[in-house]
Formats: sequence, structure tokens, C-alpha cells
Amino acid sequence: MSRPRLSRVCGLLLALWTMLGIVQPSSAQKAAIVTATRSGESAWWQYVKQKIVATGLYTGVDQIDAAFSDPTLTQLQNYKLVVVLSSDYGLSSADGVGNVLADYMAMVPGAAVLVFQPNTWQTGLFGAPAIAGRFLANYALTSQSATSSSAPTKRGTVLSNDPLIEGVTEFSCGTNCQRVTGTSLRAGATAVAYWADGTLLAVRGKKRVDLNMLPGDEGAISGSWGGTGGELITNSILYLSAPMLQSPRKPTFPSTGLGGASAWTSISFRNISDAPIDVTGIGIDGTGKAQFVFKSDYSPSVAAPLTLPIGSSVPVQVAFKPQAQGTHKASLFLTLSGLPRIDTILEGTSKGNLWISMSPIDFGGNPTGSTAGPVTVRLKNAGTAPIELEKPTIDDTTHYELKTARPDAKITMFAGATYSFDVKFTPGMDTGEFSTTITVLSTDASSPLSIPVRALAGPPKAKVPYSSVLMPDVPTGTKGTPITINLTNEGFSDLSVPSITTDNTDFSVPNAPGTMSPLVVAAKETKTFQIVFSPAVKGLRTGKLTLTSNEPPGSPASDKTIALAGTATEPQFKVNVTSLDFGSINVGASSVPKTVELSNDGDGDLLVKEVAIVSGMGADSFAVSTLESTPFTLRAGTKVSAQVLVAPKSAGMLAATLRIVTDLATSGSATVALKAEANGAVGQLDSAKVDFGDAKVKQMISKTVKLSNTGNKDLTILKSSISPMVTVFSVNAPADGTKIPAGGSATFTVNCIPAMVGLATARLDISTDDPATAGGTKFSLPLSVNGVVANVTVDPLVLEYTTPIYVGQKSEMKVIKVTNIGSVTVDNLAVKLSGDGAADFTIVTGYKTKILPGQSSEIGITFDPRVAKAEIKAVAVVEADGVQVPMTVQMKGSAMSALLTVSPTALRFRSVYVGEQSNPLSISISNDGSTSLELDVIVPPGDEWLVDLSQVKLMLGPGEGTKVPVVFAPKSTGSKSELIDIRMKGTAVSLAQVSTEGDGINRPMPMVETGGCAMATHGPQLPTLVLTMLALLLLVRRRKSRTL
Repeated sequence: MSRPRLSRVCGLLLALWTMLGIVQPSSAQKAAIVTATRSGESAWWQYVKQKIVATGLYTGVDQIDAAFSDPTLTQLQNYKLVVVLSSDYGLSSADGVGNVLADYMAMVPGAAVLVFQPNTWQTGLFGAPAIAGRFLANYALTSQSATSSSAPTKRGTVLSNDPLIEGVTEFSCGTNCQRVTGTSLRAGATAVAYWADGTLLAVRGKKRVDLNMLPGDEGAISGSWGGTGGELITNSILYLSAPMLQSPRKPTFPSTGLGGASAWTSISFRNISDAPIDVTGIGIDGTGKAQFVFKSDYSPSVAAPLTLPIGSSVPVQVAFKPQAQGTHKASLFLTLSGLPRIDTILEGTSKGNLWISMSPIDFGGNPTGSTAGPVTVRLKNAGTAPIELEKPTIDDTTHYELKTARPDAKITMFAGATYSFDVKFTPGMDTGEFSTTITVLSTDASSPLSIPVRALAGPPKAKVPYSSVLMPDVPTGTKGTPITINLTNEGFSDLSVPSITTDNTDFSVPNAPGTMSPLVVAAKETKTFQIVFSPAVKGLRTGKLTLTSNEPPGSPASDKTIALAGTATEPQFKVNVTSLDFGSINVGASSVPKTVELSNDGDGDLLVKEVAIVSGMGADSFAVSTLESTPFTLRAGTKVSAQVLVAPKSAGMLAATLRIVTDLATSGSATVALKAEANGAVGQLDSAKVDFGDAKVKQMISKTVKLSNTGNKDLTILKSSISPMVTVFSVNAPADGTKIPAGGSATFTVNCIPAMVGLATARLDISTDDPATAGGTKFSLPLSVNGVVANVTVDPLVLEYTTPIYVGQKSEMKVIKVTNIGSVTVDNLAVKLSGDGAADFTIVTGYKTKILPGQSSEIGITFDPRVAKAEIKAVAVVEADGVQVPMTVQMKGSAMSALLTVSPTALRFRSVYVGEQSNPLSISISNDGSTSLELDVIVPPGDEWLVDLSQVKLMLGPGEGTKVPVVFAPKSTGSKSELIDIRMKGTAVSLAQVSTEGDGINRPMPMVETGGCAMATHGPQLPTLVLTMLALLLLVRRRKSRTL
């Protein structure tokens, strides 16, 4: 499926699921700014982004670059607000951008679009096409024009009290302010502001605002948008983003003394949405909530919400009443049913250190002849310095009494001291409203401190504004919108209303008061109640509302009544068809629209709430439009047409259902069955992008992408390529011209070898003959990779072998820990030793060489010195995948030689007959050091040198010695020599060596007698034997010489 088709499918499913309640709208909103600017032209959209963020209504603001490629519905459907802004660089295409904006408005619930008209709404600009397509046809607020101006001008006339004009005083367009001229209003749009030259400046419509202003260059922003022109942008964002508009947007409060109260500030919230809103709560929260107070004529709750019709407002009075020193912030909020809550930031700063326990003082309404109070007012020095205080005074001494606890005219209040006085209301038989002021003079910064005092005395008096009410027409069997009635107490004491009733069940009062829970309206205050018209029978219905109160002389003489009337209508909703067959149509083409006629043949209006394609295997291929977006009113006796067309997004039999829903309880909905047969190839990628994520530099990784043909004809791959051509990406793709049969697929293998650290991007383009786009559909896949190298930590960075050891000994193993803190696996971890003492340290083999992200490897290193030295140093260098880690491990150790005396250093044995043993010779060993030594005597190999260690003491304490016996036992004749090695126990390093030498000889043969006579021998006759041998030798030599 092509990307445009996929976008529309996602949009239709999103809208459908939201309508059915499968997906609930989220209060976490995001906004997008669709831009067509050069890479260096960011100040415009960054300024707008700041304005959006400052509203506090959005969790994120993203930029979508539309200079080279059109945005898609898939991109836009996640945003509550879309802003379109362009320089003369120009949007990628007129129809492409316009069509996707129209789809966004039609298919995304609550979608809103703000367009800056310069360069987006002017026709005929080279390289900068004006927005066109379905957005121009269905959602334009003004006509387009080919003319523009940048001449200086100022803000001209405005529409008073419009939500876009809040706080927008006169401002200059600047010396180079671009604006489109010659445009005119479209039907249904409202012109909110004009430039002084008569050009439209601000226009609004349903979920739409156009602002015809753009600084000619980024440097002019501060002059054109920086003043109240910027407020116009903010108001536009608020108008499109929030269901209610707050006024003033930034309430302010004067610095106020501790415990005192500022004047009431009225904050109004107006319903600017397209439907009634239920307010379920009003309150203040935040860290400074105890520093502010509010009052309202309404106390809504979830059980008893306040319903605000479209365009109506709810006012809330707020005062700053600091109880602690400093600057305080809080939030006035309205909770709404099914909508995000509305928050208003409140901020105020206290003044001085003299705290008042009560201000203002309001005794409220009081019956004639009664008194109120006294109330005690306390003043406390909350600072650190003394305060000089004068005796408080009250202006009206006729109706009030003021008594101080201390009679002094002046008094000094030290830090922490409290001063009090009582105030009492004593009107006698006077009636009316009595307001006065208590004045406190002091040396505090809050002086003079004024405490307003108010009281009323007299009977209550109820007033309702109407004697007769005609309710809006309501279809029989349905409930109308509640009508709000004000109830004002014009008297001077509390008005208690225990009953508000009607004599006809067609009229009702939601949450009506009762005897146990009366509606109480304070003197001079107003509260409200609501009336709902819910007729059960057709025709004119009448009734009477009766309000009972404690107003003298009492019920029934003081009852208030309102005559009620309303017309119960019977709208008759019909559609002229039950099915539409579009026949056969090729994929990529659009059918001729077919008309479904909606008619109201009854005598009352009805509300069309929904006209939508809601189900079916081919629902994404069908589209429906009406002249007005839903909800809209279908007047009695009128008709409205819905245009339905099919643009196949898949092949085969397509079916869907068109659903129309009205506000009628019975016979108020209809369905139309839709069908068509689509033919053609349909390509669909299994991925919208190929993101390799973090990948190692210079190592290849691959991912596959599958292009499937979901159509009923062959799909031909015309060409596939990666751009730019010089990139870290490559693709193994099917040959150009490859045909994918219906139901088949082709695989593309994308390879990536990151060349350096950082982000690399490219694009895989696959051109096909998919007919969804004229000339064939090109599928484009963004490619991205983030080149990384292994990232590890080493701990510790110093290994110290603090205990000196003897040369030849091996220390206990110490461990360095290497941890992979990166996002890629370390496949080959290695440690190398360097430095002068590298040979005196040993790396213990067997450590883990492959480390996954988050894992560690522990590497053991021992110190086994070969030479004696006070300090031996070396460095352990860690390498991860052949790259040296910046952190190295410094190693230090100390080695010493054993102090031994070995004597002699050579053992020389006399000649020994073969097979016999010599007498033992001894090697003397003594420990001349200060520590014990355990020795090891390495015996020569073989069995000719015998060393009996069984009785030899090898553990020598300081000053101790031992002897090692050695015996020569030759097994053959000849000279023999070997070395006896003396070492520390468990080491391979010699402390001393003793050489051994000896000759092995044969024992002489005994003399044997011949002829029966024997010559006795008594030992070897060496001289005789030698002489005999010499004689024989001479004889042989003589014979040889003769021969020669």
C-alpha cells in the first residue's frame, strides 16, 4: 500500500476507533509546525513554538519540514494543532500539502489548523506554490490572491470582545511586514481584525485561524510580532487549542499586606467549542493555594455539573490574600467532563510584616433589628524589627462598634507581638447595606492598612428575570439543552429556597433544592438553577415553575412563578438510498461521486451528529463529505447531500458501510451499503523506515524490507536506488524490471557500515508501476544509523600491592572491573600490560571477553616480581574491539630479595665406582634476614645425585640455619655435574644455586691364574697395568710406522 493510502487508512481507523470509544482522546496534546523555510530560517517557527509552549497546553511541539516532501496524514494525525508557515522558499507542492491538511481536518478528532498566509496563500510566486487541493476547496477562510505588500502599516479595526483580540492593542506591522492583499472572506468565516490599509489581518472559522502577517526577515520579528502582535498569535493558539477562552488571560494582583485581601478580580471562562460543556468543578490548587480565595455563583460537581451552552461564560472572582511573606503562585482551575481541565496561573506578592487575621470583614445579611459579632481582629508583627502602631479607627461609628484590647493611642509592637480589637455590627432598626473602613496606621510597609467592613440588615427579596419562558424546540422523546435561570437576592439577609417545582413533567429542574438542602442565596448575590424541556408528546407544551422562599410575608404570597412553554417537534429523518454500487474501477483512479440525500420531512429541526464510513474490508477506499462538517442542523423540510466516492486502496471486492446518526431517539440513524470492484497492482512495504539505531563504526549490519503486492495484477519494480549515492548504506535489491505476482513479495536487504561516530541518513527509493500515483508509485524509506564506538568504564584506576613480597613470590589477585555502559556489545575485550615493570605483573586468563550492554567483566592481575625493587610500576591498558579505552589502570608493587647464606657454592666429589655411593657432603643454608623463610630445594633430575630432605628443616626463622646432605651415586662412568636450586617455597626464582661435580669409574677386574696356578691379588695393581698398556701402545705404533 502506498504511503498516502496508508496515511488515509490510519486516519480513518483513528477516527472510527475514537467515535466508537475504543480509543479515548488523550489530554496529553502535541502540536506540529509545518515549515517551508531554508535551513538558516528558523527564527520564525521557533518564535511560534515558544508561543505554543507558553500556553502550557501542549506536551511537545515538533517541526515538520515540508519544503521538499509533503507531510503525510500518518505524521499529522498525532497532533492536536498544526501550524503552517513558509518563507519564499516555498512548500513542496500545492495539492499535496492541501490534500493532507484537508484529510487531517476531516479525519482527526479535534484537529485545528493555523495558517500564516504570506507565502502560503499567495498565488503566482515562483517556487512557492499556494496551498491548494481539498484544503482550499473545503477549509479556506478567504480567497487567494496574486498580490502582496510589505509597506509599513498598523493594526486597523477589530471585532470587539472577540477571543482573538484579547489584549491586542494597536501595533505596527514593521518596516518589512509581508501580507497578502486583495483577499476576501469566504462564507462562514469571521473577520476579526484588519490592517489599517483595509487588508484582512486575522480571520477565524471552525477549528481554523488565518493570520495575514509575516516579518519580511527574521530580524523584524521583535518589531512586528514582539509586541501585541505576538498576543494575536497566542490568542489564535488558545482559540484553536482550548475548549474555553479565559479573560483576562493573565490576571494580576497588587502587592497586599499579610492577611489582607486584594480587590476581587473577575476571571471569565467562555465556551468557544462547538458543543455544550459540562463544568464539574471549580477550585484553586498549587503550592500557593492557601494565599488566594475565590467565589462563584456556581458550585458544580460531577454529580451536578454546570452545563455551559456554546458561547456562554462562567465568571469566577479571585482575590489575593497572603498568609505568608513572599511571592506566591497557584492555579485557578475548572474541571470539564471529557475534556482537559482549564488552568489559570495566579501570582501575588505580599507587602510588609504586619499580619491581619481578618480582612475584609463581612457580616453578611442580617434580619432587621439584629446585631452581628463581635469579631476579633488580630494584628501580629511577623517581621524582625519593632513596628510603631497607632490605635485603629472605624469610619462608621453609628452602625459599628470598635473596641481595642489596649487603650493606648500608640504602641510599639516588637517582633512576634500580637495586638487585637473587636468589631460589632449594631444597625438598630436601620435597613440597607452598610459599608465602612477600618484604618490602621503604622510604620510598617503596608501602612496605611485599610480593612473593608460590610454588613446588611433587612429582609430577603427574591427576583427572577423572567415571568414567561419559551424553550427551544425539542424533538419528541429527547432531552433539550438546559436553560440557565438567574435567581438574585435583592434583599439584605439570606434568601432560603427550599423548593423549585414544575407542574408538568415535560419540564424539570435538575438538582432541585429540598427542605433539608435548600438553595441559599446570600444578600445581594445571585445563584442559578436550570430548566430542561423533555417533551413526551408532540405539539406545544406548557407548564408553570414555582419557586418558594423565606421572603416575607411567606409562601404562597411571596412565591415566584415562571410560565413555561415549548414545542415538541417530530422531525422525520430519511435517506434516499440504502446501497450504492460503484461497479468496476482501477486502483489509483477515483470514481464519480454518488449522492446520498439526507432529508427532514418533519416539523422540527434535527441535529446530524455523524456522517462517516465506519466499517467494511474496503472502508479505507471510500470517502464521504458534506457541505457542513458534523454536527450540523438539518432544518425542518430541508435536504442535504452527502457525496460518496471510491478511490481504491486495495484490489478485489470492496465493501463498506456509510452511517448517518442524528439526535433523534428513534428512527434517527441510517446506513448505506457501499461496494465496488477494484483492479490493479497494490504495493505495500512492511516498514515505514529502516532505523539501524546504534551500530558500531566500521562493522556491517543488515536489515531486510519486504515489498508485497496485495493487488490482483503483477507489480513491476522499475528501479531501486539509495540517495545520496555516496553513503554508508547499500542495498541488495531485485533486478530492475522484476515482477511481483499478485499475492507475492520481494525482499530488499539494506546494508550499513557506519563510517564515523554520529548520525547518518539516506533514503531508499523503490519505483514501481503501482497505479495509485499517476505514472507509478515511488516508495521512499528513510534510512538512519547512529555510529557509535564501545563505551566502557574501568574501576578501579589504581591497583596498589601495598605489602612488599619476595622476589619470586606471587601476590593475591586484585581485580579490575570493566563495565559496558554503551548501547552496543563489546565483542572483544582485551587487557595489555606496558611500562618498565610490565614483566612483574601477570594477567589472569579466563576473563569474559564479550560484554553485553549493562554487563561487566572482572579481570584478575597478580604481582609476581622478578627483581627486587622498592617500587615497581606498570600500566594495564584496556582495549574494546581493538580500540584503546581512555582509562588506564596504574599498578604499583614492592619486591625484596631473601637474605640467605649458602655454603659452599660448589660440591666436588672424589671418583666413585659406578653403582656405589659417595660419602655425603652438606650444603649449609642460613637465614640472615628478619623474617621467616620457607625454602624449597630443587633436586637435580635423575638418580645420580641423592638429596635426602626428610630430615632437613626448610622453614627457617630469622638467624636459623639448616644443612642439606648430598650423595653422589654414579650410574655410569665419566665426569658428572648438576645444579641444586634453592628457591622460596612456591616460586620459580632461584635464591641460590650450588654446583655438584664428580667422576664415575669402573671397579678394576680381579687377576686370574693360568695352568692351575693362581696369582693372588690384593687390590688394584694400577702401576703394572699402566705400564702394560703403554707397552702395547708403543708396539702398535711401531708396526704402523714400518708399514708406511
